[in-house]
Amino acid sequence: MTIRLSTAIDRRQRIRRAAKYVEATLQRRPDARLSIGELADVACMSPFHFIRVYTHAVGASPDASVRHLRLRQARRMLATNARASVTQVAFECGYENVAAFGRAYRRQFGAAPSVDARRELRPSEVVSSVVEGPAIRLQALRVGADDDVWSAFDELVGHLDVGAVPRPAQDVYAVVSPDGDIARAAVRENAPVRRALRLPGHDASGGLHLRLTGQPQAVWAALHDDVRLRYARRHDEPLLLRYLNDPAYHPAEDQRISLQVPLVKGATLPSK
Repeated sequence: MTIRLSTAIDRRQRIRRAAKYVEATLQRRPDARLSIGELADVACMSPFHFIRVYTHAVGASPDASVRHLRLRQARRMLATNARASVTQVAFECGYENVAAFGRAYRRQFGAAPSVDARRELRPSEVVSSVVEGPAIRLQALRVGADDDVWSAFDELVGHLDVGAVPRPAQDVYAVVSPDGDIARAAVRENAPVRRALRLPGHDASGGLHLRLTGQPQAVWAALHDDVRLRYARRHDEPLLLRYLNDPAYHPAEDQRISLQVPLVKGATLPSK
């Protein structure tokens, strides 16, 4: 069924509000019992409608998101408090017994909590590579200096939803000015996007790039700390940021981006 752009944007904002509510609540109270009714109220939807819209937007049910974030908080507690036992953390995160906590933890992180407890303290890994690629065609919405970046991406994804562009075909980017501001919210043009959208076009330049992939905070830190880029980077060209998952619905630990940094022609990056 076709929906209006305003409806698609409103749904996205409501689901983001519920997702951030879950994240904030479990950070404060990891044992909080978050019912579907409570989350639906936050989103101002009926429970049935909320479950359907949330699952479509996030790719997981509300209950699955709550379990995931509760275990994320448990992992953080184990990593940051050397005195905390697995039993203590299990009860503080609302599990009735340690065995159930251990099973859920292993399913999510692939290791027992007693083995995995210090992994969260390790620096986030950023994968870097130098790539030579073609220019790509984007459809984009301009983000003005005084505009809300969230609103631009809400509108962009709203257009994709109105056009019934399948989630796997929604390859979303940000065009980032050389000084680090998001200038455009964009989607890579492909067959479903061409059929559904008529947004302004934007060509992202090809050529030699340094590609940095990982958590957003770690990627930006790697960009600013990499002294090799002092002379190799093209400072007159925008950067291209690809969202590997939707930051509107994922906590910081789960967000992934790929940042392409333009390099001068023929540049070589010596090993660190």
